[in-house]
Amino acid sequence: LAVCVCVRTAIAGCGCGYEQVGDIVHQLERAAQELNAKCISLLASEVDADLQSGVAGRNWLQVPQPRAVSPFIDAILSQAVRALTTFNLLFADGGTAARTPWVPSGAPPAPKEYSSRTGQNQHSASVIHADMDRLFARKVSTVPQAVDSPKGAVGLLLRLSLKSTYEHVRTCTLGQHGYQQLQVDMHVLRWTMAECVDDQASLQALVDEVMTSAHERCLQPVNLEPEVLEALCEAKRQHLISQAI
Repeated sequence: LAVCVCVRTAIAGCGCGYEQVGDIVHQLERAAQELNAKCISLLASEVDADLQSGVAGRNWLQVPQPRAVSPFIDAILSQAVRALTTFNLLFADGGTAARTPWVPSGAPPAPKEYSSRTGQNQHSASVIHADMDRLFARKVSTVPQAVDSPKGAVGLLLRLSLKSTYEHVRTCTLGQHGYQQLQVDMHVLRWTMAECVDDQASLQALVDEVMTSAHERCLQPVNLEPEVLEALCEAKRQHLISQAI
């Protein structure tokens, strides 16, 4: 937008008519929006390549007991950092880059209980709530589009990443530890993304959709103990702090 203003001023100084100036600036603004969306699309495609190997290509039946966050989460966070830094520079008109990586503050969010949408308790309140989350998640836009802020860029990239994760999880079969590993991964992402996005509700709905689908695809879905989940989240936070130093 700053470039468009400069171009408008420069062209006006050359004696061009107002309509000509407006038309040129309009074309530049449209090109900028297309480039904006293309940047997000390219970052999302890099994340999806990591998800292909980290989720779709992983044998979730043979995953050991969770000890740390999966590498594909680091890939998502890394690309989100790139988006935050790049778009911060763009919208700040050449200002300083955002601090990277961000570090979640406060305690991790309370663990959520997930359940299958089918089975004997399909009319229970928890399953009805899961169905509502699923409907909401389906309405969340995951089409690469122009954004108007750095946090908007990160939010869109995370929505694309989570939607892709969901699609990959649907094709997997998980064992108990595989399900618990995904629980750790999504919990860390849920905790971290609160620091860098504006629309947390839509992202939370997609996290819930991933975990509900994982529950359905798991042979023995047993939730990880809350204290273990919190300890693994804290270990990841300390790792992010060490990277930020």
